Amino acid sequence: MGCVCGRQSVIIQGQKFHLMQQIGEGSFSYVFEARNTADSHQYAIKKMSCHTDEEERRARDEIENYQRFSHPNLVSLLYHEQAQYNPNAHVTSIVWLVFPYFK
Repeated sequence: MGCVCGRQSVIIQGQKFHLMQQIGEGSFSYVFEARNTADSHQYAIKKMSCHTDEEERRARDEIENYQRFSHPNLVSLLYHEQAQYNPNAHVTSIVWLVFPYFK
């Protein structure tokens, strides 16, 4: 996939993460390997770029579904955050989801 040049950092629910490299890609999202600066643990962070109200609704639904279900065979959503974005860039918001990182 590739590295994140310049080592972008993001703060999600008060936790600071360094995005290390892109490890996945979806229709309107990217997944990064990340490291928490406080504990140096690795995480998988999904960045969803929402261009429409419908995409924002789908992101909220995804968050609600992760919060609704808890099972040993399902990945747990640890943190999430929605940030308003530049409407001139045709992106209404960015939604960040933080998961445990599994190799």
